[in-house]
Amino acid sequence: MVRASKLRLCLGLLIVNALFETYHRISNNATQNAAHIAQMLSTGLVCGHGARQSGGSPSSIASAKAFLGPLPPTEQGIEFTTNIAPTSKSPYPGGPCYWHAGGPGVQGRRGDPLACIPVTITKIV
Repeated sequence: MVRASKLRLCLGLLIVNALFETYHRISNNATQNAAHIAQMLSTGLVCGHGARQSGGSPSSIASAKAFLGPLPPTEQGIEFTTNIAPTSKSPYPGGPCYWHAGGPGVQGRRGDPLACIPVTITKIV
């Protein structure tokens, strides 16, 4: 039998490890260009609008989106960590993770339908 104090310690370590995982965003000309990266560096925030749905239209729920794990070696973009757990997370490396507006620790910005999370950018390529 595991004592409650040992169980809390084990669960606490799992939570801390999950919160400080590495995520990445791949550069592109439309939504992840040099100006966006400069803004992320200056604000310490990764932000996003509603994610595209399978039919191509955006969701009405603003979400910051990134991918689990380090930036693939053939890609350009950023790597970051955050202490905010994703609202939904892929179980495999390279899969999408979302931080939805209204989720714990997810910030909104006045006059703009964005969901933002505080990050520490650890790599820019």
